[in-house]
Amino acid sequence: MMMKKFWTVFCSLALLVTGCTTHDGECHEEIHTLMGVELYSTQYNAQEEVYKPTPYNVHLQVYGVGNDSLLYSLDKSVKEIALPLNNFDTISQFVIAMDSCIGDTLQIIHTSKNKFVSFECGCKFEHSIKSYNYTNHEIDSILLLNPEVNDINAKHLRIFFRTVQQ
Repeated sequence: MMMKKFWTVFCSLALLVTGCTTHDGECHEEIHTLMGVELYSTQYNAQEEVYKPTPYNVHLQVYGVGNDSLLYSLDKSVKEIALPLNNFDTISQFVIAMDSCIGDTLQIIHTSKNKFVSFECGCKFEHSIKSYNYTNHEIDSILLLNPEVNDINAKHLRIFFRTVQQ
């Protein structure tokens, strides 16, 4: 009998505590998804006689193709960028230009799906990178790190820029 009373009181208190939590009606989750891109160069190591990948801190401009939006300007040097993929199309394109060089075009072919987050936040788009194409004026190569674009902090591509051998 004593045990039954204990469980009744315990369950009542647990229900009271969980039922009294309030929601402030604001979204506290990240609902924007961006494709994280690391910028690298390959530096020749004369002692070891090999090329080594090195994070590349560079001034560049990045434009969205088809919407004329300047995403990054030459104001400051960056080692990584975050690019928005098109929610309503399967292709997203960007022009990436260093200082005074001809810009490279990066084309991302992807699928998009809408995912419900919560009543307060609504939905967010998640993307899956299927393939990519690029011109190679300054870009040497690209490595796909993670095809699932669903976290704003993740890195999805690594772009290797051409460097002059010293």
